[in-house]
Amino acid sequence: MQEKFEVLALTDVSPFYTEPDGAGGFLAHKTLSAFKPVSTGRVQEGLFELAARLPADRVHLYAHALPADAIVRAWVTRDRGTLTLVSLPEPADDSDLRALLAQQTGETGFDDPALGRFVLDRMACVYRAQAEWLGRPVTLEVENAEEDGPRDTLRACLRDAAVWDERLRETMAACGLTDAALDSVAVDEAGALIFWLTAGEKIVSVTADPAGGEPDVSVIDLP
Repeated sequence: MQEKFEVLALTDVSPFYTEPDGAGGFLAHKTLSAFKPVSTGRVQEGLFELAARLPADRVHLYAHALPADAIVRAWVTRDRGTLTLVSLPEPADDSDLRALLAQQTGETGFDDPALGRFVLDRMACVYRAQAEWLGRPVTLEVENAEEDGPRDTLRACLRDAAVWDERLRETMAACGLTDAALDSVAVDEAGALIFWLTAGEKIVSVTADPAGGEPDVSVIDLP
């Protein structure tokens, strides 16, 4: 039988999620960025899984008790990198974990001379910057701060904004959509541009190869 011990833990931005356990209950998961056994007071940093086996009527309770970027106290057992809950987490405070939380939630970003300031959206794991598209605001998105290629593609896209804007209008018209407004422009792993637009009660994504070819269009109805 594994020994249980009390910890103070710092959750990260990753969502609380569950999966069926095959026996009518659920396996719940949440990621920690640090924890401290109360008995030793030594902080351990890294990515650790916090898990729990729960009946259906307890899932909401545990989800509420484990928000993102929070310090909690709970009793657990440990098997390598996984901490398994044996009690409902409670809100807590700790100076060491509070200092780590401040670092964790602080702004992370970088400056691009042509595109401006990119700031990390920790939930989506993308960097976003605000730019101008033919006199209108638009959001630019890249996944990796270290790669120049996606930003080169965005720079070229903004230089040719009038050409791309006309292509998007033609694409929207072919789909029977009018009055579409461009919200954001991203670059995918293959180097293609992804334009996200809002057209009335629909969200439209247009994926286009900068080298040419027919775009791929996906239309999603807003709830």
